[in-house]
Amino acid sequence: KDTRFEKYLSTDDVYMNSDITPIVKVQRLHWEGNNLIVKGYSFLKYLNTDKKTRINAILVDKFDLKRVSLSTKLRKDRNITQMHGGGKQEYLFKRYVNYDYSSFEIEIDICNSDVKSMLNDDCLLKLVIENAGHKEECYIKNPVKGYKARPKDRIVDNIAYSVDYDKFWRLNLTSSEIGGRIENIILTDSTMEINGYTTSLKYREVCLK
Repeated sequence: KDTRFEKYLSTDDVYMNSDITPIVKVQRLHWEGNNLIVKGYSFLKYLNTDKKTRINAILVDKFDLKRVSLSTKLRKDRNITQMHGGGKQEYLFKRYVNYDYSSFEIEIDICNSDVKSMLNDDCLLKLVIENAGHKEECYIKNPVKGYKARPKDRIVDNIAYSVDYDKFWRLNLTSSEIGGRIENIILTDSTMEINGYTTSLKYREVCLK
């Protein structure tokens, strides 16, 4: 007896809600003055993106009790669909899912009073993704290889602002004060020599006030 049968499944049958998970990648971090610029992409797996897709970034403490909203721009990038949209490799322009609207750019002003206060302790970055009736939060993590996602520290008014990644590869931001001590001052007719040292082994510069 022939028991074969055929059924055509709809998208709803194949992609269950439990499969719609956030995907995130950090592509580049760099300083523009006192602003840290974070670039990357994030999307909800299996959901097409469009101009209505929303991505917002927030700075959170390590316990996720305090939050500060950050300036976030959504950008169109077809390369993300090419990388993650599925489909056969030989058909580069035929992908199962459209992730064009998943590229983000975040601007963090370290001189902003709310941000500065948060960075007294270790902080993380989170994304809030809204698409097709779904809303998910995820940490910004998974940097690309190399130096592009690992900028040097920025020193402002004797405070060093650092970017690092924890053991889960989540982006971590923090600040530390650079202290200094003057041991003696030698005055001559035309010069003043100041001798002292910084209290940090990592940083060799300190602004005397």
